[in-house]
Amino acid sequence: MPKQEAPDRTKGYFKKNLETMAREKRLEYLNRKLKGIVQYAYRHSRAIRDKFDSAGLTPKEVQTMKDLEKVSITKKTDLIELQKKNPPFGGFEGVPIDRLRRIYISPGPIFEPGEEEYEEIGWVQAFLAAGFMPGDIAINTFSYHMVPFALNMVDNSLHRIGCITVPTGVGNTEQQVNIMKSLNVNAFCGTPSFLLNVAEKAEEMGLDCRGDLSLRVGFVAAEMLPESLRSKLEEKFGMIIRQGYGTADIGCLGYECMEKSGMHIPDDKIVEIVDPRTGKQLPPG
Repeated sequence: MPKQEAPDRTKGYFKKNLETMAREKRLEYLNRKLKGIVQYAYRHSRAIRDKFDSAGLTPKEVQTMKDLEKVSITKKTDLIELQKKNPPFGGFEGVPIDRLRRIYISPGPIFEPGEEEYEEIGWVQAFLAAGFMPGDIAINTFSYHMVPFALNMVDNSLHRIGCITVPTGVGNTEQQVNIMKSLNVNAFCGTPSFLLNVAEKAEEMGLDCRGDLSLRVGFVAAEMLPESLRSKLEEKFGMIIRQGYGTADIGCLGYECMEKSGMHIPDDKIVEIVDPRTGKQLPPG
């Protein structure tokens, strides 16, 4: 049989019209989206309504992303205190609690709602930009314990692409190596340090990371990824590694594509970069 060509993993888009939109069009799109979000949040979330009312603001006064400076920043420490006073979500929930599928607990503790259907597109965009494709067998080594990332965000997003997920979670490195070898796992999700542990364990077991394992793409997060470590892992496994950034309460906030020239902000997110002392937005750089 002729040798099958490797698939082209460099063209991944989820919604190409959004992901390639010109800057001016993107600002118009995000401003329209913002108005809808603010109106919905004011009607359905007690905490947002209190925040606006205490500042003497109405939803109509937030028309553009620049107008977000009028709304005070909610810090994580504030969220913990608000949740203690008004459990479980501090009044930020936008749907009745009986419409939730799960409740997650992140360090703090901070309670996070797990909606019935996970609709965020940010992580889907991130995986496709990292080279993940339908039919890939992806091992998910992020923690499934209490926090929403592995199950709610990664697992659901891989399913939307058409990947098959092996939900291993963290630890048990030798067992993870055996699983990767037995199932011909070709995609990795986890921290870069754990992928390095996998490489070291595989070599300790007498395996060749390139020849005996089938990893071709990797998505890493939750830790710094020095370029030296990325290069080392890509060379060792013969794979592509891209990184993303997000939080448990908001989801994906940034991800790399094949160009590896910085982070893309997902199209379902409105992100401010502000001076933490003043709350005012900062210019590029």
